[in-house]
Amino acid sequence: MCAVIACERQRSGKASPYCLQHWQRRGRQIREGTFPGDEMFQAVTRAVSKTFEVSLRGLTPLVAAEVLYGLQERVRGGTKIPPWHVRLVCEQALAERASTLADLDPAGLCKRGRRVLTAFTTAARRLGMTPESERHKDVWDATAFGLSGTIRFTEVRQPWLREALKATVCEELPRRRGSQLCHRMQNHINAFVRLSDSLHLQCEDHGAHPALLNRQDIVNFSNRLAFLTESGEMSVYTWIALARMVRKWLELMHRGRPPSPGGGAFPPTAIPLEGQLTCGALRQSAHDAFKPEVPGCSEAHGYQGGDHLRPAFGNGGHQRCRHPGEEHTEQADGAAHRQNHESEPESTVQDRLDSPDNTLRVVTGP
Repeated sequence: MCAVIACERQRSGKASPYCLQHWQRRGRQIREGTFPGDEMFQAVTRAVSKTFEVSLRGLTPLVAAEVLYGLQERVRGGTKIPPWHVRLVCEQALAERASTLADLDPAGLCKRGRRVLTAFTTAARRLGMTPESERHKDVWDATAFGLSGTIRFTEVRQPWLREALKATVCEELPRRRGSQLCHRMQNHINAFVRLSDSLHLQCEDHGAHPALLNRQDIVNFSNRLAFLTESGEMSVYTWIALARMVRKWLELMHRGRPPSPGGGAFPPTAIPLEGQLTCGALRQSAHDAFKPEVPGCSEAHGYQGGDHLRPAFGNGGHQRCRHPGEEHTEQADGAAHRQNHESEPESTVQDRLDSPDNTLRVVTGP
């Protein structure tokens, strides 16, 4: 047999330890001055390629197992892989004498080879993956939780805040549904990235000690969101959405539902909620910061601040500014409505006024 480990051909003669193809390759490397020596040549030289065959000879047992398992997973998923694509990965692993596919340098492969290598390493990594082992990492593979995609916590600067977010996300994932669940979880994490940046910039200890945080830190965070909105780095909608996301999950942490890494509940005094993250304060600050000049509208004509189509954050609708020509029509409609309202029986009016309480009694029971 040929002395090259990956080759299974017969030697070309009694005097030569190599087959004809490897003997010619050895002579060419000697003439070019790239011959590494017989021992290295025999260890890293690839086998003679065949059209529909891939040689695993010379690979470590772990690399060979990873290649076979990755190939099985790809075929099980309905993906076709030509043999020459797999051969690219095997030859690269043989040349680098890699002990595992994760040690391979993707820069030495073409685009197709990198794609196959990524598929094989992902399949090998997910083989023994569990939610318990994944929840302690800074980058989660959502496949462990029955989802697709990744969840990243790397941009959160403070370790205690990062661990609290991991516990909250781990608690919230089973409670939610939808195809975009990872995206929604990442949006909440990105909102806390803004809070982390604010603590890092405005705290003397960069927010490293949660026991030293107080109400002023939440105020500073709200002011920073307002500054970023006024400078054009985010919209008013993003400002409101980020603040609501942070407040919602801070309340979850304060209630102690997600356990902390050291056991027990999240410290209730870590971040105070008595700041400017209330919906009323956000509405007022947003309207005060963005109050355009609307021709024909003023306080005397029923304009109460905000844009011409002012978002009504509380009821999910829009409240339109009234112009001078609309006053008489609205007054007449109001008078007719009051006249009809006075003519109704007292019981009917009372039933309509008490409808929320009646509904509540129907839902909750007597």
